[in-house]
Amino acid sequence: MVSVHRLQDPSDAQIEELTQLLLIAHDGLIVPRMMSDSRKDIEEKWHRSGVRIGALEGRIWVVYDPSYTPGPNAVGAPIVAVVVAFGPGAMPMASEAQRALGRDYIDSLSAEGKKWQNETFYPLMEKLVEESGGEEKNFEQVVDSWLTILLATDPVHQRKGYASALLREVKQAAVEDGSIVTLFTFSDELEAYYLSQGFTVEGKIDIPSPLGNWVHREMMWVNAGGAQQEPL
Repeated sequence: MVSVHRLQDPSDAQIEELTQLLLIAHDGLIVPRMMSDSRKDIEEKWHRSGVRIGALEGRIWVVYDPSYTPGPNAVGAPIVAVVVAFGPGAMPMASEAQRALGRDYIDSLSAEGKKWQNETFYPLMEKLVEESGGEEKNFEQVVDSWLTILLATDPVHQRKGYASALLREVKQAAVEDGSIVTLFTFSDELEAYYLSQGFTVEGKIDIPSPLGNWVHREMMWVNAGGAQQEPL
């Protein structure tokens, strides 16, 4: 059984640890590259802002390395997997406090990067939500759901069930709230993985970018009583 822990009020050191974990786990993926002008220093700021806003107004769960043997100067087991999610009524970058935490990232983007996000990526994301079940209905579903924005496992520790265990925590939070889980993903491999976790594809849209095009997916998991339910 994988042991999952909720990380509340993470220290600066833990925020940096999670940032580096996300950098390693998402290395070379097209979405992080496009969101960061293909610059590692900006991608690092992007991941850091995601962790910070999750700590501020969302929820973070982690898995610590179960094989860790502390030395005489050890400060704790390393984190090997993480999920960041926002509960019903909370959305990423929806408050001034969150936006302040993301300012350093936004200010680091090139004019071309900002233009692509504002004129291509975000309008198409809005269209995806609108077309996935009706603009008003589906937007309300997303806002009222547990929205998962980050999920990553250190490549050394993948295929040990850590991501699945983290998703179970998000699902359990949704069950307790009487809500659903929503996420967005961008590859056939990830779509297949989330399907195996009981999610269904609600909509797809082509995203063009200077690095190549991809298909973005909106996926949902519905709790007790819904066709998309998976036993916890």
